Amino acid sequence: MSSKYKIESLRFFDPETSQYGANFSTMIDEISISESIDFPGTRATITVTDSLGLYTQIKGNEYIQLNFTLPNLSQSKTYFLAVYRVGPIIRLEKRAKYNIECISQETVMNELSYVLSSFKNKKVSEIVNELLTKSDYMKVDKNKKIHIEETKDKFQCVIPGWRVYDTINWLGSKSIRNNSKDSSTPQSGFIFYENYDGLHFKSFDKIIEDALKFTDYTDKSNNSIKWLKYRYHPKKLSEDSVDLGIIESVTYPDVFDHLSPIRNGSYAGLYTSIALDVIPNSKMSTPKNTQMPYQGKQFNMNTMFDKQNHLGTINPYKGTKNPVYSRVKRNRLRPNQIHNWDLPEKEVKLESGVIQQRAEETAIYTHCRKITFEAIKLQIRVAGNVTFHVGNPITIEIPKMLANDGKIEMDDIYTGVYIIAGVRHKIGGDVIHTELMLVKDSLGSATPKS
Repeated sequence: MSSKYKIESLRFFDPETSQYGANFSTMIDEISISESIDFPGTRATITVTDSLGLYTQIKGNEYIQLNFTLPNLSQSKTYFLAVYRVGPIIRLEKRAKYNIECISQETVMNELSYVLSSFKNKKVSEIVNELLTKSDYMKVDKNKKIHIEETKDKFQCVIPGWRVYDTINWLGSKSIRNNSKDSSTPQSGFIFYENYDGLHFKSFDKIIEDALKFTDYTDKSNNSIKWLKYRYHPKKLSEDSVDLGIIESVTYPDVFDHLSPIRNGSYAGLYTSIALDVIPNSKMSTPKNTQMPYQGKQFNMNTMFDKQNHLGTINPYKGTKNPVYSRVKRNRLRPNQIHNWDLPEKEVKLESGVIQQRAEETAIYTHCRKITFEAIKLQIRVAGNVTFHVGNPITIEIPKMLANDGKIEMDDIYTGVYIIAGVRHKIGGDVIHTELMLVKDSLGSATPKS
């Protein structure tokens, strides 16, 4: 089972001269291209066998343009990435073998960025848009789309010289969704990532909402992006066959690992916010005094699960008597800048607790949402297909190992709708393979939008 590919062009671009170099695709041994929901940048590693001394011409400020096609699938992909590292170089007589490491040009721009600014009475989504579009910070190329989910609270802060991406991630940990599932329990848990469709600042719940309402679209390379279904077939198929619905191999990264979560109090714990500027006024809460805003809040996975959006209908943590999901083990302290969420034209009144209780709320929700989002993981390898984009949905069918009365049934846990959390295309030899890291937060069925 394989997909054929053809590299149409692979060449350097020199920004100083605005000139493209010659196509050096014939020197390529392997190319690996990856994107992940955990990182705001596309990465590529190009392995080269060089008999012309090409590496002596690389200055370190070049860009690489890569264009390849999958003729049997009528697909194509074009990347324009910055070169940030070459090496190690191994000389073998008159040949040299080395890697050219590339990354999104915005990631390089981020390393040069510097945010020394104050923001007042703006939504976090407005601040993020400003950071990514204004030349004072980091103006993203106009050809790259920016997807920003609207946030709710007016926010204010002073950023002490951080990079743009660090600032966005910090803001994401304190943001509240504008459209939460339950108005009495604000949803948070924002992340910042890049896929082939552009840069995304979204909550985990928004990713799930968008996945379940997914409709077909066309990406910037004119590929048709659809909600695909893949099924694992244990029997060996012909190497010459190409079937977009077949999984070549399945890996289960972690069925469960309780020791570290128990020790760290990941499943159940306590969050306490501390504001250094009001320590003299702080005190532990009691049943008779619950007004002070600096007090710990307990959490556990089961109580938070119903407040979140999910791919399926069944809580994977419920229905078990295992105490790891409910026993409080650790108190986490979080700095609380009390004026981040000031109400407009009002002063914070510490003596009566007039302050929006966002410090513990966002900390607890973000922590639990990250864990539940990837409750079930699956890693699969399929024939090359460049229409997979991080953040999009995919349906996976995994048969049980044993048939029931001669009938093959699907595995109840690992069959279902997943979110694509990581994509890696591996080009080498005559074929291209695609590896996917998939996550889902629940069991039960979820179907595409009709």
